[in-house]
Amino acid sequence: MKTYGSSLLRFGNSDAYDPDFVEADRDLIRRFYLRNGYADVQVAAAFTEYDPERKGSLVTFKIEEGQQYHIGSVDFQSSIPGFDATALRSFSTALRSFSHVNAGAIYNVQAVEGSAEEMQLEALRRGYAFALVRPRGDRNLDAHTVAVVFTVDEGPHTYVERINIRGNTRTRNRAILREFDFSEGEAYNPAMADRAERRLKNLDFFKTVKITTEPGSSSDRVIVNVDLEEKSTGYLPVLPSSQPVPQGG
Repeated sequence: MKTYGSSLLRFGNSDAYDPDFVEADRDLIRRFYLRNGYADVQVAAAFTEYDPERKGSLVTFKIEEGQQYHIGSVDFQSSIPGFDATALRSFSTALRSFSHVNAGAIYNVQAVEGSAEEMQLEALRRGYAFALVRPRGDRNLDAHTVAVVFTVDEGPHTYVERINIRGNTRTRNRAILREFDFSEGEAYNPAMADRAERRLKNLDFFKTVKITTEPGSSSDRVIVNVDLEEKSTGYLPVLPSSQPVPQGG
């Protein structure tokens, strides 16, 4: 959590109450539960009130946990002719979280999403530039299990006409573009745009990151807009120099 108490009550790196941190914590708490099998969790509200004796704000999170789920089964489906989705079975592991997506394991939303991302990259490596790998979870409320299905479908055939980066005053475009798996002129894949957005957020250098698209100069072209708001931290992220830098920007 970004909000924490120390001594009396201290938030972040100052004694000031920051509502943005509290709202971010609601999402962090929810994600914590989703990683541990609580697929129906609701962080219903965050109540705050000022305590004059402590001279600080008291924050109370109301959480409705629900039941813990395990994975009931894992299946693979493809609507792309000639593409065998079961070939992606070996990639049903979220490498970053070291969690396996196997029957009987605790249902970990982060692991499922990470596995879909690894499968997406493998589909791209196999030449399916417009393939989209999406996970679906079908709950069994009585057995407290989730049947996980990874579906592979053909996305629209569109290409990146231009990447616009807006809102960065200190971070260079090249550092931002390192987090993308595509560059201008290459195939546009919305799953890879989502991946780039997550990677930029994980740098913990930007307060907000939003990637959107708009139509390009023709029906098969899109313009990718990257809107950022930098944190006032006074430092730049250190990124590996070995990563290839896409052209443009």
